[in-house]
Amino acid sequence: MAERWADTPVFGQGLLSPTAKRFIGVCSICGCGFILALVALINRPSLASSPELAITSSLSILLALVLGLVGLWLWRQSISPQNVLRIAGWMVIGMASLGTLFLWTLTHQLAHGETMAQAHFVLANTLVAGGVLGIAIGLYDVRGKRYQRELEQERAKLADERAKLAFLNRMLRHYVLNGVNIITGHLTLLTGSVGPAGREHVDVIRDQSEDVADIVRKFRYLTQALLDETELQPRDLSADLSRRVTITAQSYEHAQIQADIPDGVTVLADELLDQVFENLLTNAIVHNDRDQPQVEVSVTDNTTDDTDDEFVLVEIADNGPGIPAEQYDSLLEWESKREEDESAGIGLAIVDTVVERYNGTVTFAENEPRGTLVSLELPGTAEAVVTTDTADPAAHTLETDVSQPTSETTTPGTASPTSESNTAEVSD
Repeated sequence: MAERWADTPVFGQGLLSPTAKRFIGVCSICGCGFILALVALINRPSLASSPELAITSSLSILLALVLGLVGLWLWRQSISPQNVLRIAGWMVIGMASLGTLFLWTLTHQLAHGETMAQAHFVLANTLVAGGVLGIAIGLYDVRGKRYQRELEQERAKLADERAKLAFLNRMLRHYVLNGVNIITGHLTLLTGSVGPAGREHVDVIRDQSEDVADIVRKFRYLTQALLDETELQPRDLSADLSRRVTITAQSYEHAQIQADIPDGVTVLADELLDQVFENLLTNAIVHNDRDQPQVEVSVTDNTTDDTDDEFVLVEIADNGPGIPAEQYDSLLEWESKREEDESAGIGLAIVDTVVERYNGTVTFAENEPRGTLVSLELPGTAEAVVTTDTADPAAHTLETDVSQPTSETTTPGTASPTSESNTAEVSD
């Protein structure tokens, strides 16, 4: 209750104590209201002969009493003394404005030899109306300034939280990845000096270290998307997706990826688009229960049609176990990320956050005869200048050694078993 109203500077602030300000403001409002009610009540008998004037007099008395009661209400509320005085000032301005208008009208009539019947009664009604109008404006003004200050505080708080999140992200990447690099380096030295039994433990440590590095890397991309650190611009989706298909096929030799990607398809995105494709392609293979996972990738550029559709459709279908239809809507909800599968949860969080930032959509459906179909709708662009750099530096490393798939290719994995770990490490 004490923070319902914001303190706003008023004329004379600092010259009066808070108690004096509250007292002056409340007394001004109550005094004006009750005095005007008394004047209207005194003049009521002389107006009883006319039903219309009697009704007007009753309404004037009622409004004047409301004006006085508002003053008492302000006294009981947890409103700052400065704002009480500010509201009273608006009441005085309202009464002075309408009172001046009344006097100008009366002067004009007298100058033309006319008189105004019950002039004092009309003046009292005018002052009551001006006071009520001023109180309403004052309350609106004080509330508006309170909301403005709260909005500024929220913006400052959000900016501070964004800065802290970015700092923690940098610290996490620095210390964790440095530690992982040290562990990996020592494991490399130990590999040749341990027996077969020890090598099994070395492999477990190396795999877990690479998993930690991969999760930190994903958090990096997720933080970038949440903080909106990059600028959207026309981007060559065909080149990005073709490169990612090639890298994924090298990393998972047992999988078969078929890609139908026309050349020259552009969307409005940034370097995080590569992470969207990486996570979806990886999930389609890692969570597949077949000995040879099969993934089909297709791109449909609807921006070249004669329709009003300005989206590019990317579909990624697999032959895995599929996802129950009742889970489609909750897959991308943050609170529904499964604790037993942290990696997949982070990957889908990246997909959801990045695509939403692109003003695109992600949908899931059942694939025929089995598996899952993931559909991405991304805003297309007709811009001629596009960007093809990727956020994953590993893509640059492999780009010179691997031919990109053509518009319709079948890309089995052919890379060495270490290509996946190299990709994860170089990315950061």
